[in-house]
Amino acid sequence: MRDISQAYTQSHTSLARDFYIRPPRELNLPQGVIWKILRPLYGIPEAGTHWFRTYHNHHIEKLNLQQASYDPCLLFTTKSDSEPQAIVGLQTDDTLFAGNISFKEKEQEQLEKAQFLAKPLQKLTTHFPLEFNSTTLTKSTTASSITIS
Repeated sequence: MRDISQAYTQSHTSLARDFYIRPPRELNLPQGVIWKILRPLYGIPEAGTHWFRTYHNHHIEKLNLQQASYDPCLLFTTKSDSEPQAIVGLQTDDTLFAGNISFKEKEQEQLEKAQFLAKPLQKLTTHFPLEFNSTTLTKSTTASSITIS
């Protein structure tokens, strides 16, 4: 699982409308200064859409994933002996993926090339369950199974 830090501010698209704010008082700027915001920030209604487009496109273009026909948040690779294999779920700033080692390495490499700020990758183990999209994934200690609750 991957958690992107400050996701909305890492969007690569500009706002499609004029958006103005007053700067924080802590900056001690002259009275009446107004800023025009060019890129998505937290609190701007469409910021999530900008981030999703940026991160979704990153997975399609840089990781060669395809979008499932029934869910734009579910991405996958097709069968190929020479390409990394994976299935990926996107949820705002969290990414859950199951894949082979070559996909994990490619995902890390492309994340760094894109200069996305992210927390360290979390791996599901018998001692470390994962929380994703209000769901807990637990790996069994006795059988090779994963429980989703």
